[in-house]
Amino acid sequence: MSKEDFRPIRQWKHAFSADPDPESTPPQEVRFTPRQKQWLETAWREYFHGKLPSAIPESTPDGKIVLHQLNEKYEWHHIKSPQDCLAAFENPNTPQNAVPLPARFHTGQSPLPIHPDISQAKAQWVEGIRHPDPFVSVRQTHRQKAIAGQIYWDSAYDDFFLYLAQVVTEKYLHEHPQNTWPEG
Repeated sequence: MSKEDFRPIRQWKHAFSADPDPESTPPQEVRFTPRQKQWLETAWREYFHGKLPSAIPESTPDGKIVLHQLNEKYEWHHIKSPQDCLAAFENPNTPQNAVPLPARFHTGQSPLPIHPDISQAKAQWVEGIRHPDPFVSVRQTHRQKAIAGQIYWDSAYDDFFLYLAQVVTEKYLHEHPQNTWPEG
């Protein structure tokens, strides 16, 4: 990918500065496409012998790290934030930047979600709080923190997630070179 591929997206960079560019466009939502999600699921299931694991590691009493099978709703988590990737002219939608997480650990009601602010916004929405819209507030906070170069998620597992995604992706691409990553 070249820098030209991201030129329209990159223009929003100064949208929140004191002197915003009136020609800038708002940031685009960056989500994995259905074809990309299917590719990810295929690669991860093959690596883990037909089962889709939660990428959240757990330690056993003897010190081993294990991953448990997902038996609940899951979501694909971008390990590196889409905003950081786009600012560096990188595509955030790559298989090396995705791990499957239980929805409750990603943005849901767990004791330690990866995105606690989204979890809080969901709880406020359920309670009937609509003004100000909690999700709009979260998006604004994410943009402000991304522009300031601050992390807005729990990054404790990021290094492990990056390693795991790399291992799964490399093995799958090595064994299935004909099944390339879909760009859209």
